[in-house]
Amino acid sequence: CFIANDPSNNFDVFLTLYSDATRTDQLYLSGLISPGEAIYTFRTERTLDYGMYDQCVLVISEVSEDGTQLISQTNIALTLQVGDYEFAEDEE
Repeated sequence: CFIANDPSNNFDVFLTLYSDATRTDQLYLSGLISPGEAIYTFRTERTLDYGMYDQCVLVISEVSEDGTQLISQTNIALTLQVGDYEFAEDEE
């Protein structure tokens, strides 16, 4: 699984992952992701117990070229599964 910024997008994006629907418990904040780039793995800001986290929200924020203006945001409800996983070499 990966999250990509479509090559045809005109804006950089960054991702914020929360463990709760109210978006008060931040788990991850990415750096800027340019069009055509992707994230294949990430580390949360704190260690999570193995299991399913079914109230997560991923916020995708598009920003201006200089990073000073928020263009748009998309909120995606998701379930995060935490466990031991092996990745193919080209995904790390």
